[in-house]
Amino acid sequence: MYVIPTLIVVPVLAALVAGFSFEEIGSFAEEGLQGIVGITAMFAFAVWYFSIMRDNGLFDPFVARIVDNIIGRPALLTVGTVGLAMMTHLDGAGATTMLITIPALLPLYDALDVDRRILAALVALTAGTMNMLPWGGQVVRGVAAIEPATVSNIFNPMIPAQAAGMLSVFGIRAGGSISSLRRRRGDERSTAARSKPTGSGSSTSC
Repeated sequence: MYVIPTLIVVPVLAALVAGFSFEEIGSFAEEGLQGIVGITAMFAFAVWYFSIMRDNGLFDPFVARIVDNIIGRPALLTVGTVGLAMMTHLDGAGATTMLITIPALLPLYDALDVDRRILAALVALTAGTMNMLPWGGQVVRGVAAIEPATVSNIFNPMIPAQAAGMLSVFGIRAGGSISSLRRRRGDERSTAARSKPTGSGSSTSC
């Protein structure tokens, strides 16, 4: 409900204080709506479409396939994390990404003794990079704020940056895998050293 006083009541009161009539305020609102109705419709369609598809199991086969591959080959854990986060962020909503990716992969991270912070970092980095979709929040706000802007001339120049960002995420993923592997090997050596029996020689005299 805080949106109504912030985005409607306050601007109307400010316009009245500035001396504009109700007719002029109405024309301002009409002009503003004409500039954002197209991108708003696309954004709403993307959210509704992917929400319906998610509720009907669109991501379930992909999630199951990634989880099965990770169980068989634990080295693919971070690869599966980034891939699953990419797929689930196609609707441009971070909540969807977190609600699908984290519950599906957290038990695997715990079972394989991998730091949970790696899961959180990879999901957040992937969601932030994938959020530059045409219906993502940044593009929507950019098109709404810039008068002659369209989706194409805002999103197209960002494609190389988005590709570079995803390559960087995969690079960070590799670093996380290496550090986790080293930590596990160190823990295994420590455990082996502690469990190794220390023979104490005892002399018997007859």
